[in-house]
Amino acid sequence: MDRDALRELLDDAESQTRNLWIGYNGEVDPVPQIDRILERQIRILKALIAEGE
Repeated sequence: MDRDALRELLDDAESQTRNLWIGYNGEVDPVPQIDRILERQIRILKALIAEGE
């Protein structure tokens, strides 16, 4: 996978993380399990991109 494709995946994961909010008792909170999965994917993608540079 080339660096541009990895950056596109990273952008998608970061966008999903920003948009991952639900209302709970009138408050807005992230969905913990999915948020952790996306954060892990973001770390991996950033490492792969850095490795390729």
